[in-house]
Amino acid sequence: MDNNHSTIATILYWIGIIEIILGALASLVLLVMVSAALAFGAIVSSVLNACLFIGLSQCLKLLEEGNREKQRMNYKLEQLVAWQQDAVAQTATESSTYESGDSAECWDPQQKPTQPRECYEMLKTLPSSKEIRAALEANCSLFDPSLYQEIIVEVDRLIAMGRLYGDMKQDILVYLSKKLS
Repeated sequence: MDNNHSTIATILYWIGIIEIILGALASLVLLVMVSAALAFGAIVSSVLNACLFIGLSQCLKLLEEGNREKQRMNYKLEQLVAWQQDAVAQTATESSTYESGDSAECWDPQQKPTQPRECYEMLKTLPSSKEIRAALEANCSLFDPSLYQEIIVEVDRLIAMGRLYGDMKQDILVYLSKKLS
C-alpha cells in the first residue's frame, strides 16, 4: 500500500506541477492578450484622435475662409448700397431738373393720356428710362398719390441700377406693366 501511496503522491505531485506551469502559461497568455488589447486600443485611440484633430483643423480653416468671404461680401454689399444711394440721389436730382414741358414734348398734346393704362402704352414708345421718368412726373395726376410715389421710387432705383448695367427701360416697362394692369 505504501507503494501505491507513493505512486499516487508522485502522480499528484506532477499533476500539481503541470497545473502550476499551465496556470503560469495561461496567466502569461492572458497578460499578453490584455497587453495586446491595450496596445491595440491605444493605437486605435491615437488614430481616432489624429483624425479628429485633422477634421477639426479643416473645419477651422473652412470657418476662417467663410468668415473672410463673408467680410468680402459685406464690404462689396456696403459699397453697392452706398453706390446705389448715391445713384438714387443723383437720379432724383437729375429728374427734379426736368421740367414737365420737356416730357410733354414727347407726346402729341392731342393724344395726352387720360388713364394710367393709356399712359403705359405711350411710355412704351419713349426711347430711354429717363424720358419715361420725366413723362411719369408730367402725368402724375393720372395716378393715385401712394401708387405714384411707389412707382417713382422703383423707377428711380432702376434708373440708378442703369448706371451700372445700362439703360433699364425694359425693366421699368415690365414693372409698370405689372403695376398698371
